[in-house]
Amino acid sequence: MTTVIKFDKLTQIERLNRAIAISQFIMLLMTTVIKFNKLTQVDRLERAIAISQFG
Repeated sequence: MTTVIKFDKLTQIERLNRAIAISQFIMLLMTTVIKFNKLTQVDRLERAIAISQFG
């Protein structure tokens, strides 16, 4: 019984660690996507300014 309980505790900790790792990975992906979106918005703005200056 004690070995089963210990194993259960280990798996719970592993699950928790995995959940934390997955959430951190998702947060990292989200921040990179947001940064990329901001970059593309700036690029669009710069292009629009360049086009208006040439136009």
